[in-house]
Amino acid sequence: MVVSCIPPPNVRNEIVDALDAQAAVGLLEEIEQLPGGATGALLVGPPHEPAGSVFIENGRVCWAVAQGMQRRLTDLLRHQTEPPLEPLVVEEVYRACLQSGSLLGEELVRRGIVSADGLRRALRQHTSEAMMLLSRSRNEQVPPAWVAHRRQRYDARFTFEPGELLVTIAMQRAGNRAVGAHAQLDAVLNGSGAGAVFARTAGLAITLPIATRDDGTIGVRLAVELGRWAMSALDLANAISPGQKLVAASTPSGASFMTWERDNLVFVALCPDRMAFARSLAKSFAHTIEK
Repeated sequence: MVVSCIPPPNVRNEIVDALDAQAAVGLLEEIEQLPGGATGALLVGPPHEPAGSVFIENGRVCWAVAQGMQRRLTDLLRHQTEPPLEPLVVEEVYRACLQSGSLLGEELVRRGIVSADGLRRALRQHTSEAMMLLSRSRNEQVPPAWVAHRRQRYDARFTFEPGELLVTIAMQRAGNRAVGAHAQLDAVLNGSGAGAVFARTAGLAITLPIATRDDGTIGVRLAVELGRWAMSALDLANAISPGQKLVAASTPSGASFMTWERDNLVFVALCPDRMAFARSLAKSFAHTIEK
């Protein structure tokens, strides 16, 4: 799983400020724990007046909506081209979709107005923003209500794993620090193993990944735990030996992991064998001392 770092247009501060990181992680974990074929919707908030919904097909998130997001998707879709689409172009396609029952985004792609990548970016951003707003409505005492259904209408290309949305949510708080984080992680991993990047962000009680390279081993909970471990390990190492920027460890089975810090970003690499570990260790060490 790789998440691109193209900044969305006009991110509203109130959406970023609404984020309850712990609640957002809890909601994404609930989705991740659903059966693989789960299809339906999670209604978040009071049962008599839900704050919004998360729609799921085959265990993947298709769409989320929350109060206060009127016309946000239209804004995001318009900005997937350069220059941005005229509002009337989107409105014309929207009216056609009302008559045909088609989905707006997929119809824009079918007509060649928006690229498939552009639609995926817009949907991912909209869904992540909705999840941020819904996080403040999630109540541990009143879990989201699950409403199953059989109808499936979303193209799987435009659906998302919970971990992908977690990264997109974290990117909103990290700002420009997220740009380039994937490239730096990839340079160390060199196609072998998995990893994540975290930003030291004041005011968050939980650490979220702003970039990941996932070989299928990293889920929402593990990503959060990796961030907590990495920062604690680096802080402890630095307390013992000031200036320490890299910590590495391996298990008897040969699985290994390491964490290092550069420019206030914390990197974690998980290596499947000793050879990959040695290669990544050398590169991560070089990465920490580069000027």
